[in-house]
Amino acid sequence: MISRKIPTYTFNYENTTSSVYHVEPGEGLPEHEHVFAHLTYCVSGRCAIRKENLYLEIDKNHEPILLKAMQWHSIEAIESNTIFINVFPKAEM
Repeated sequence: MISRKIPTYTFNYENTTSSVYHVEPGEGLPEHEHVFAHLTYCVSGRCAIRKENLYLEIDKNHEPILLKAMQWHSIEAIESNTIFINVFPKAEM
């Protein structure tokens, strides 16, 4: 079970809102969905991304992942000192 974390930082830039999460193993965002799409990427440590029929482990060398609108997904840290960022359209936050 993933322990839900709130963003460490949230900021707006032009037409986007970015939420930065500093998390430890087992922490992140449990299964959920949105009415809008967003990107997620890992800048430190490792994350597990689960969505529909996909399980993917990402780190700083992996391209950002598009999480489509109305597609359930979860994001979980699987390594200590993990940092991931979600980028949303500003109007959707």
